[in-house]
Amino acid sequence: MLTYGKHLYYVNDRGIAACHVAATGEPVWNERLGSAFFASPVLIDGKIYAINENGTVYVLEAAPTFKLLAKNVVGEPVKATPAVADNRLLIRGAQHLFCIGKPAEKRASAR
Repeated sequence: MLTYGKHLYYVNDRGIAACHVAATGEPVWNERLGSAFFASPVLIDGKIYAINENGTVYVLEAAPTFKLLAKNVVGEPVKATPAVADNRLLIRGAQHLFCIGKPAEKRASAR
């Protein structure tokens, strides 16, 4: 489960994404994304990234109104929860490690 602002978000193992009021548990929305999910969703910059076992990445807005921002396929099964480092999403697929994010700025080396 993830919290953002006054809301709690989750994607269950049957592919249902949901939002509840964190303080009361009152349901706000739920939507079927499809397929089975083994990996836990992660939150980056107000966006929820949820990856199903087939390797489909769903990007949802963390908001009290359901909004699917993107749906992308990595091309292989994913069963591990992604990691977040340096504003990058790291996804361990069955055969590859994917790094998704903007290129790092070149840093001047100290001399």
